[in-house]
Amino acid sequence: MDRIYGIMIQVELGEWIDEIRETKKNMTTHKATVSAIAVMDLANELIQLKAIDTLWLQKHHSQVFDLLGAHQSSVSQGLEEQRLDEQLLIALWQQAQLNSKISNIGLLIGQKVNVNAKGVLANWISQCADFSEAFATFTQHISLLNPSESWAIKECTDHIEISFQFTQTKGYPFEAIERSLTAFIAWSESLTNKKLEIIRVDFAFSKPAHSELYENLFGNKIQYDAVGNCFYLNKSVLNYPLISSNHYLKKIMSERAQQVLDKLQVKDSIALNVEKLLEEDLVTYCQQEKVCDVLHMSRATLYRKLQLENTSFSELLEAARTYCNNALKRKGLSVSEISTQLGYQDVSTYYKKFKNR
Repeated sequence: MDRIYGIMIQVELGEWIDEIRETKKNMTTHKATVSAIAVMDLANELIQLKAIDTLWLQKHHSQVFDLLGAHQSSVSQGLEEQRLDEQLLIALWQQAQLNSKISNIGLLIGQKVNVNAKGVLANWISQCADFSEAFATFTQHISLLNPSESWAIKECTDHIEISFQFTQTKGYPFEAIERSLTAFIAWSESLTNKKLEIIRVDFAFSKPAHSELYENLFGNKIQYDAVGNCFYLNKSVLNYPLISSNHYLKKIMSERAQQVLDKLQVKDSIALNVEKLLEEDLVTYCQQEKVCDVLHMSRATLYRKLQLENTSFSELLEAARTYCNNALKRKGLSVSEISTQLGYQDVSTYYKKFKNR
């Protein structure tokens, strides 16, 4: 028995060592990346709007500066399948937020459809048959564009609900949220050459100073300070055909996109999976055993895998709770309501954690 037990321990230890070696070998896959096209297009737009300048870009993000210089004639040339660190995208937005004198900069950028700045996902979507297929392709493969964006669709009897959010802990400013919401409308209408039939829109943020511009974009039925960002559209939108649909090109683009996805190996990041669960339902997944059940692993395995990504469940949970706490405070919720939504059993525990924040 001792010999059998010893063999079992050796096998388990060997598997653990192999796991560590493999994870370390692929550590770069855990670093969040976005489409290079998205970064370069944003940098170009911000420069044109004088929200950032080339001297700042050269000093702080020389990689982006050099790429812009190399592709002045066509910002998308050779970048369709390339990836850049997501922090570059976030840094550009944050700098624009600090320096721009244009309050509606997110709306301005979102409304502009640049057909010369299409990455592998946008090129794939362009060849789909109709809006329904295009949106499904978009949501299922959003990591090709930005893994921190989350889109979902819900079909009801006479309408559809399309919701959107960024990964809460990434630090995307309000301008980036505005841009994504506006771009959804602009690109949808560009691809279908039809006006979206918007019934109403919910926004999770407070009414902005330039709210008068919203009615031209989203209609006059807008609710601010809502639970989430959501478009309510006529169900007929699903059947809108895409004007550039091409079955042959769609097949080619889907194959190319899959090759890029295989390289990304986004599924390997356990930390990213935990973050998404916490965003989906903080009350449920603040309980570590619930996360383990969904990910089909023990607490020890979860601890080990997160440690290899230089984080822990407690760190991810604290980051999610801190973000939600600030967001719920801004909405004016009571301490009791906030503590409940953060998954605390009682208010006193919440006070101990956030008394100085």
